[in-house]
Amino acid sequence: MKFIEKEKTDVKAIFEIHFEEADMKEYKEKSMESLAKKIDIPGFRKGSVSNEMVVDRFGEEGVLYEIHNAFMPEIVSKMITSNKLFPISTPKVDIIKNDPIVYKVEIEILPAVELKEYDSLKIVAKSKKVESADVEEVLTQLQDQVAHFHKVDRKSKEGDQLTIDFDGKNPKGERFPGMKAEGHQIVLGSKAFVDTFEKQLEGLSVGDEKDVKVTFPENYGKTELANKPFIFTVKIHEIAEKHETELNEDFVEQITGKKESVDFLKKDIEKNLQVRNDQESKRDAEMAFLTSVEQYASFDLPNALVDDEAQQFVDNIKMQGLQQGIPWEKYLETMKKTEDDIKKEVRGDAEKRVRQRLIIDAMLQKEKIGVDASIVVKESEIQLSRLNEEQQKEQEKEFAKGGKKYHHIEYMIKIDTLLRKYIDYSALTAG
Repeated sequence: MKFIEKEKTDVKAIFEIHFEEADMKEYKEKSMESLAKKIDIPGFRKGSVSNEMVVDRFGEEGVLYEIHNAFMPEIVSKMITSNKLFPISTPKVDIIKNDPIVYKVEIEILPAVELKEYDSLKIVAKSKKVESADVEEVLTQLQDQVAHFHKVDRKSKEGDQLTIDFDGKNPKGERFPGMKAEGHQIVLGSKAFVDTFEKQLEGLSVGDEKDVKVTFPENYGKTELANKPFIFTVKIHEIAEKHETELNEDFVEQITGKKESVDFLKKDIEKNLQVRNDQESKRDAEMAFLTSVEQYASFDLPNALVDDEAQQFVDNIKMQGLQQGIPWEKYLETMKKTEDDIKKEVRGDAEKRVRQRLIIDAMLQKEKIGVDASIVVKESEIQLSRLNEEQQKEQEKEFAKGGKKYHHIEYMIKIDTLLRKYIDYSALTAG
C-alpha cells in the first residue's frame, strides 16, 4: 500500500492511498469475512459460508463497498500514523478508483509553530495600592446595603429609592431583552442605569409617568445596544428616603458577625481590596503576556480550530441568554441576525485565542515544562472536594489520573509554570 503526498501546507495535508495487488487481495478477504457474518442460510453457521456464496449474494461491488464502509477508517489511520500527522478534525476521504482502490484523503493538521527567540520577553505585574478613599467607598456601599428606606410623600431627589415600572424601546419602537420590568427598585444616584436615566427621575411624584431618553455608552457590553438611543416610559409607584446606619460596633457586627471596632473593619476591607487589586494586576499582566507572545511566531491557522473556538463563543452567548431567560431563537430574532452572523462577528477573537493557545503550547514543548504528578493529584483532589457528593460520584473518574479533568489541571499548572518564568509577580502581595 502506497501513501503518496500530493500537497502539504502548515494547516492541510492531501494524500492519496494506492492499494497494490496484495492489498486488494487482503482486504477483499477481510470484506468477505465481514459480509459472511451477515448471511443467514439454513444449514450453515453464521460466517461459515463460502466466498463464492458471499459474492453471489452481494456482488463484487458489495465486496468493495464493505472495504470502504468497514475498513476505510483503519486504512486512513495507518496513513496518518505512518506520516506522523496530527489531525484536528475528521479526515475527508474521496474514492478516486475502485479496483485497485485509490483514496484521496484531505486532513486539517496542527501547524508547526516555529518560535523566534523570546528570552528577552519579560512582563512585570504592577501592584495597585489601596487608597483610603477606596476603603471609604466600600464602607459607604456597606452602609447602603443595610440602610433602611421609609416611604415619603414628596418629590424624588438623589439618594431616594424609587419603585418603578419601565418599558424601553428604540426610536423604531423595538424592545430588546431586559428592557421592560415592573416593580423595579432603583436608588437615584447609584449609577445602576446608563446615561442620565436616574437624574431624569429626580423631581417626580408618585403616580407620575415620564419618557426618559438615554443613549447607551459606546463601550457598552452588549454591542447591539452600544451608542444607541432608547426611550424608557417610566411610572413612579413609590418614593422612599434612605436612613443610613451609624458607623459603630453594632454596624460592624451586623456586617461581619463579630463584635469589633470600625478600625478592624476598615483594615479587613483594605486587605480584601488589596487581594482584588492583585488579582486584577495578575490578570492584566497575563493578558499582556498573551498579547506579546504573538509577535514571536507567524503561521496559518487551521479553520477547524477557529470554527470550534467561534462555536465556543456562540455557546457562551447562548448560555448567558438562557440564564437571563432569553431563548437563543428570541435573541437572534431581536438582534435580527443568524447564528452564522454571530460566528462571523466573533471570528476575530476566536482566531486570536487559537493563535495564542498554539504559541503557548509550542513554548511548553520547546522548554519541556513538566509538572510533578503529586501536585496534579493534590490539586485534582482539592477541586473534586469542592463538588457535592452526587457530583463527586459522577466525576470521580474524570479527576483521577488519566481523566479529562486531570489532564486539564495538569495543562493549567504547566501554563502557570510558564507564566511565572516570564511574568514578575513579586510586587503583588501574594507574590
